Amino acid sequence: MKVLVNALRKLRGGNATYVRKLVAGLGARDDVDLVVIVDQESQDEWRSIAPRARCVAVRTWPHPLGLVSERVRLKQELSRQVPDVFHSPATLLPLWRPSCATVVTVHDLNFCEFTQGWAKDFYKKRIYAYSVKHADGIIAVSSFTARQLRKYFPEGANKAQIIWEGQDYSLQQKGCRRRADGRKGRYIVSFGHWRHKNAQAAIHVLRKVLYSGRDLNLLVLGEGRYIERTLKPLASSMGVSEHVEFLGHVSDGRLKELYTGASALVFMSMFEGFGLPAIEAMATGCPAVVSDRGALPEITGGYACVVGVSEYEEAADYIKALLDSDEYRESEGQKVRKYASQLTWSKAIGETVDLYIRMTQQLRVNNHFGG
Repeated sequence: MKVLVNALRKLRGGNATYVRKLVAGLGARDDVDLVVIVDQESQDEWRSIAPRARCVAVRTWPHPLGLVSERVRLKQELSRQVPDVFHSPATLLPLWRPSCATVVTVHDLNFCEFTQGWAKDFYKKRIYAYSVKHADGIIAVSSFTARQLRKYFPEGANKAQIIWEGQDYSLQQKGCRRRADGRKGRYIVSFGHWRHKNAQAAIHVLRKVLYSGRDLNLLVLGEGRYIERTLKPLASSMGVSEHVEFLGHVSDGRLKELYTGASALVFMSMFEGFGLPAIEAMATGCPAVVSDRGALPEITGGYACVVGVSEYEEAADYIKALLDSDEYRESEGQKVRKYASQLTWSKAIGETVDLYIRMTQQLRVNNHFGG
């Protein structure tokens, strides 16, 4: 089966991880002839991700012209490559209907829940409406995202299949916890690259733990204006700056090390279509404090500490219990590791290929009967 994946769009966070893992997983399969459309600047990176795949490097235009040029290039490459399946992991289809089966991934619909600016909101709603209407198959990364799809784009509800994301952070051996980079003292981890990740909750939780007389540090990952304009001033105003470290962007390998040595992940996000950091952290044996919003209660399967986005006391109590008892921390770590180790990228890729097969078979049936 020949599959064409659009990797032109530059994504961040969990969405970027999804595309990399999708391309790597498909590229490693013997039953998939993978072609990946990439921009010229990143072609070497993509070739290292999937050495067996064919990377078609195209020149992209700067924003906002790139929004139009991307869809034109997709049409051109679809005509040249003639794939059985075209998969757009960033939910973008060409303006002309391809002759092959088309699949899009819907990660979340956060732009329907809170504004990202009127221009961006308008653009994304139009793009999603078009893609949901014309795609043959839709991958929703959680039941929550599928419900959101049904709410805002009901015509795509019957096309949606729920395929959870995965992780490859699992640590199978016992006694594998260690301090990351020789770091002294105990710490928790949070993410601050987007405002809705609600890393300020982690600062509030940290202060409550510190006020209880326990020693703890907070490592905030990510980059952006929210960190500079909100998180750093907040840490200063709350008097906990010396206990907060902003690490910026870190590699997957470094992130795995940080999870492994952490007392907990604090991920009290206001909205998550999936919530990949929670699964990745849990796979290393790192307990997670997550919010009761979005897909987080669903994907953590009852193995995380679930609190409201501003329930700082409840979150702090859980972390204090972890700090006070090595036995309790180890017990929690074993439970979350066992649960998350079942959620692999290999399983997700297998389910995705099964969807491709169904879509191509259905397309042949429709063409045969003139549907």
